[in-house]
Amino acid sequence: MNNDYESALRNSFFHKGFLVYNGDLIRTDYSYHDGVITVQEAGIQPIALESILEVKVEEFDTGLYNFHLLGIFYINNQMVNELEIRQYNRHNNTVLWKLLKNKIVEECQCKLVIATEEKSIDLIVDVKKTEDKITIKDTVYKRNIVIFHKDDEIYLSNNVIVTSDEKQLYYLLFSENEVPFDLSTYNIVKDRYFYECCGVSGSLNDLKLNEDKISLMVFDEELWIFLDYGDILSLNLAQLAVCLQRDDGSTVIQFTNQHNMKSYFTFTKLLEELETKIEKAWNDREDSGNQKNIVIDETGDPYLIEYRDEEWCFYQSNEYGFVISAVNIMGIKIVEHRSSEEILIAIRDSSSVENEHRLYVRESVLADLIGITYMVKKFPLVKEASVTDLYTSWCRQINDYLIYNLFGQLALLHKGIKKIMENESVNDKNHQILNFMYHAIKEQRKLLDIISIEFPKALSREEEIFLQTKQVEKYEWMQTQLLTLSSQIQRHLTEIEQSLNALSFAIIPRKTMNSVQKDKSNKSYWTAGILAGLGIVTGGISLVAVGGVLGLNTHLSNQSNIKRNQIIEENDNSKIDFYITKALDSFEHLMQNMLPYYIYQASNIYYSTSRHHGKFLLKDSSLEEDDIKKKAMFNRLIELYITKSMPLEEGSLVNRADVIEELMKSRDSNAAILIGY
Repeated sequence: MNNDYESALRNSFFHKGFLVYNGDLIRTDYSYHDGVITVQEAGIQPIALESILEVKVEEFDTGLYNFHLLGIFYINNQMVNELEIRQYNRHNNTVLWKLLKNKIVEECQCKLVIATEEKSIDLIVDVKKTEDKITIKDTVYKRNIVIFHKDDEIYLSNNVIVTSDEKQLYYLLFSENEVPFDLSTYNIVKDRYFYECCGVSGSLNDLKLNEDKISLMVFDEELWIFLDYGDILSLNLAQLAVCLQRDDGSTVIQFTNQHNMKSYFTFTKLLEELETKIEKAWNDREDSGNQKNIVIDETGDPYLIEYRDEEWCFYQSNEYGFVISAVNIMGIKIVEHRSSEEILIAIRDSSSVENEHRLYVRESVLADLIGITYMVKKFPLVKEASVTDLYTSWCRQINDYLIYNLFGQLALLHKGIKKIMENESVNDKNHQILNFMYHAIKEQRKLLDIISIEFPKALSREEEIFLQTKQVEKYEWMQTQLLTLSSQIQRHLTEIEQSLNALSFAIIPRKTMNSVQKDKSNKSYWTAGILAGLGIVTGGISLVAVGGVLGLNTHLSNQSNIKRNQIIEENDNSKIDFYITKALDSFEHLMQNMLPYYIYQASNIYYSTSRHHGKFLLKDSSLEEDDIKKKAMFNRLIELYITKSMPLEEGSLVNRADVIEELMKSRDSNAAILIGY
């Protein structure tokens, strides 16, 4: 007699319950002694525990439990095979429960999958679970198919049980969200097997992967990937590295085989248990480190992008990948801009049947794609071009950036106001315009003075490299002229700001431009490693980071945590409408009538400086000196082109080239004529 039975006898000898007999529920007492249950009901002979073959338990909503006994029993001297005793049971702690628990059987039906490497079969089966084993029977002939014992190693994943013998794997797939049995006494291994936990795409050596649902088994040093029930890939965790984790939760994995050949695949979801083990294994390696140059196609397939021999190579494995010749790239278009870590681009390839490759890339990869492709296509022309040709191109680009830095904020403000006018209701429209315009105008006033002072200083540092002389007086003259121009523009901005100041009660404070744009202004798109390898003089250029601009997306993102629906009286709405209309009238006058003139004046100031400096650049010099000058200018033209082509702010497809084009599109503008638009 075990301890449970002894405890049951010590704690309570007589117990109350119910007996189901001839369809009637009869209240009765029962007792236990020396392996026999005695029911205090006339006609029922004592029940020996050994005569009970199995017990099925059913719980009612009232807390009453029905113990359905199967075995050999005698009632009124007649043998019966079934008997029902009912009792209120709390926490499986009654004497009856303790006496019968080794006999209790749980039953259900589920799907059984039997798998080998060659094939798998599935069928619906009966499952019978007792205290020490799980028996699987066919539903027709009730023959045993397989038996799992409590000491067998069983893997559990939600509603799936997996175990094996020497020949095959067995999967039990239950229809409920979890296994409907109490398995606390079994040798259950949790958090190791994960059934249909993710998808996979890419390559593993020469095997192409494209599965929506796979299962994983994670060991301390090994990973099993179940492509199907019997199709299993075994990988050493030390061969895996996390390359890229995307915003959608998917993760790119690099696999290195025993021959040091690499291949890449994507898990649509990376388990925390697996990520921790991969990172530990990878950090123990001498060549640990994440790959930054990973791109993803629209199906989720990852590629390592590399530039070799004037070709962009998209490598997935030795068997899978593709190549685009840089000279065949007709354009790189930004299709979607989720974040700096994920930009969807379309590469137009003149040699491809599809003519277009769509890829998700990081901002740094996009900068390399744009810059190196531009360099490869233009570099042969540098040898033929004269110093004058390069300096002329340089001057046009610098003028573009001067105009952008001075007036780009105004162009974005103009564009943003139009967008608000198209999409918002009257009251929301006025509040949006008020806050966007107020902060943008405020920053514009600061930018004008900053650009007027800092742009000539930055230009002086850059041009000193290839002018090989310091012309301090002319740069100081440029500063003075730009500050004078700035004071003229400030008059218009002050008029607009005065109208908006009358509505100070409705203006929502925001972070200053310096804090909002800090990350943007410090960003550099420089491909120094590759350019230096081609013999081009490298060095960062500061002109493009002199000032920052506030776009509508940046404005809206900084308002995301502010309650927009402010409660304002009707007369306040009328007041807002009046002053917003007045401010917009002044702003339209500035944009339509005065801005072309100011663009012309700013360009005149710059070109006057460049013409003066040009004579120092074009003085007699050796071919070697000319070559150094040309490469230095071309080097800077590449970065200017990259920066011009990159998205201006997160979530937007607008770039600096778009802003400059917006500023120059008035064809009758003298400024537009001057710079050749």
